[in-house]
Amino acid sequence: MLNHASAIMRTQHSKQKEKTMALIAINSVQDFADKVENSKTTVIAGFTADWCPHCKKLAPYIQQFADMMPDLTIARVDVDKAEAVSEKYSIMTIPTLCIFKEGKMVASKMVANSQPHEIEAFIKENM
Repeated sequence: MLNHASAIMRTQHSKQKEKTMALIAINSVQDFADKVENSKTTVIAGFTADWCPHCKKLAPYIQQFADMMPDLTIARVDVDKAEAVSEKYSIMTIPTLCIFKEGKMVASKMVANSQPHEIEAFIKENM
């Protein structure tokens, strides 16, 4: 009976985590407006591209941050598909992380050569 109850609790926790964790793809200006600029919560927007080797290297760490901070929304902004967004926020180098609070950018950092602990510190100090 105890094993069955533990399994149910793990399943419920997993489902709850799935509901709260948000790692979303932004592929257009409208996506960005809907999911970042119109958000009432904090959103970390990672400006990346499929062809970028630094972006690919950092992708697993960004996923870990999403898993560690389930109430936070993390958006992957494809700079090739949402070029106007990159221009609007003066993104010159990728990967760049930007933190938005209630739709307003409050911090940004180019993270190509950053270590995971440096990225985590940047996120925590700007939350």
